[in-house]
Amino acid sequence: VSNLIEFRENTDPMDAQDCPDVFADWDGDGFPNAYEFRHGSNPHDAASRPPATIHVDASAPEGGNGSEAAPFKTIGAALVVAVDYDIVRIADGLYAGPGNRNLRVEHRVMLKSAGGAGRCVLDTQGQGDGIVFVNVDPLTILDGVMIRGCTDGGPAFGEAAICGWFESSPTIRNCVITRNQGLLAGAILIEGGSPTLENCVITENECLGWEGAIVCRFGASVRVVNCTIANNTSGGAVGGICAPDSAPRVRNSILWGNSGAQLSGGIRDVAGCVVQGGWVVEDLDRVVSY
Repeated sequence: VSNLIEFRENTDPMDAQDCPDVFADWDGDGFPNAYEFRHGSNPHDAASRPPATIHVDASAPEGGNGSEAAPFKTIGAALVVAVDYDIVRIADGLYAGPGNRNLRVEHRVMLKSAGGAGRCVLDTQGQGDGIVFVNVDPLTILDGVMIRGCTDGGPAFGEAAICGWFESSPTIRNCVITRNQGLLAGAILIEGGSPTLENCVITENECLGWEGAIVCRFGASVRVVNCTIANNTSGGAVGGICAPDSAPRVRNSILWGNSGAQLSGGIRDVAGCVVQGGWVVEDLDRVVSY
């Protein structure tokens, strides 16, 4: 954070421990303060928003440069050039074919659709995986995209539609993850890290090799808030959230109609949820959801 920003926000530029909260979103406009600071918008004014720096449009001709006038045709082309704090605006449309599957996100970037998940669809058409996040933090954001059609045929070994590797902690919000097949998870595989899933619908996915629409491993502490996880199937005992060695926090969410159990045993931090069959935290001897 520059000295100018510290002066403006009344923090001490000589003290590394006293700095503005770059992860917060003070004005609630959907852009964390870090993006507002970087692009010169006002983090205290919801009407002042940072501009997109890279544009993608599935209907654009080949050969675009990512500008608003000449957008890239594929999401993959945007990720090749994206650097920290780029804001990638994805126009409404269907994104399929090469350049729109087996995507890797390795920077602090925001991938934000123009019209929401009902209008912006990433469909791998049964030819690979969706998006893999590699060693990123909560300032890496996927917002308002539907992901469908992922299978177990991609170079990431078909692990899931969305994967978080190497302690990744992305923020995934306002997304729909549906009609995917994964080897290790039906929809989302989290290996370490502390990602956030917020306002998402995860439905009609199938886990082929293990169990769970969402699978958390290696100590992952995923936060699930205001999500609907419904009608997913697996080959194991859990069709909803499986966390054999992790501690997810589930808040204000619906888990219903998934095959087998809605949640794996050992998940204790559940509140304000609707869970088919109820969910009892045995150590506390109380029902926390119904």
